[in-house]
Amino acid sequence: MLLQVVGRWRTGDDVFGSGQHEAQPLGLVPTHPPHSSNTTTIEGPLFSVQLTRLLDDGGIVLGVSVHHILMDVQGLCTVLGAWAAGVRGKDPLPRLVGGGDQAESGMIRTLLLCGTADKTAAVESEASSIFTQGPPLTGGPPPSFSLPRMQLIQLVLPSAAIDRFRGDADFLSSNSIISALLWSAVCRARGISDDVETSLAFVVDGRRRISPPLPPEYLGNAAFYGMAHGTGVGSRCVEELARLVHYAVAAATQSASLRATLRWIEAQPRKDTLHNPFVTAFLGKNVAISNWSSLPLADIDFGTGGPFAWDLPRSPLAMDGIAIILPASPAVAAWRGALTVYLGLMCDHADQFLRDERVREFVVEG
Repeated sequence: MLLQVVGRWRTGDDVFGSGQHEAQPLGLVPTHPPHSSNTTTIEGPLFSVQLTRLLDDGGIVLGVSVHHILMDVQGLCTVLGAWAAGVRGKDPLPRLVGGGDQAESGMIRTLLLCGTADKTAAVESEASSIFTQGPPLTGGPPPSFSLPRMQLIQLVLPSAAIDRFRGDADFLSSNSIISALLWSAVCRARGISDDVETSLAFVVDGRRRISPPLPPEYLGNAAFYGMAHGTGVGSRCVEELARLVHYAVAAATQSASLRATLRWIEAQPRKDTLHNPFVTAFLGKNVAISNWSSLPLADIDFGTGGPFAWDLPRSPLAMDGIAIILPASPAVAAWRGALTVYLGLMCDHADQFLRDERVREFVVEG
């Protein structure tokens, strides 16, 4: 995560690098050895911060890197908000433990496990079709394996454009619209025929959805996975696909479903061999999307009234078939109220994606 807390925001490859699968020129995010998904072989820091001062205009960029085993992105925003409150002379503790009693503290990571200890409960869950079994993941590909070149594409979608795709289906969220748009366009870019079933994987924040609910300040991982499936995705209209996504999200966010997922994972003897759908989307036929558009980035105030801008590091995001949705940075006036999308694709597929008439108008050049 990149936050510019002071100074004039600069855009372009001179600050963030290109969307290619290469290192960033200015190294605004802390670097350390790649992490392993296996919790017994973690190397390097779990949480890193780098402060970079841009000498030409006095700007300050805060680069933050966190291992997912420590917390999800909502937890990261909670930590950054507490830190910012401390810098302003406020007590950061309420932002970490909430306003309730000790039992509701977001610092108690075992809250998510409440209700999973009943060994007599059924462990059947949709998770059995969402997670796949495979060898334990390591911090990188085998030495003999060469990754294809990948490109990161940035799109900005104004609210008016999202409404245009929504049509009369007012119940469809921006998340469902954007997910459907990307899913369809990626299938076309990859040349997937209509008779092939593909899947859209997504992440939901379980804090408010699970029962009993978690405190908003919960600092662990409360990210749950869901999937939508379909054939002919590249040929179907956005509204039709958005309805499919909408109902898949609704099913995945039921509290009973979330608890069943926890019980199913707990029952697995080798959790290090469980591959989430984001792993299987990489270099495959599926698409995986994580929506961060509701993150309170504008409220992370280090004494300047909130960040002048935010962004994500380019190179690590250039992962084929994986997309992240963010609120568009306030640094660009024309983007106010819009949502921005970062999508990684193999370069050959990226070329096709950029020619697609349905998405071409939203692509950020450069």
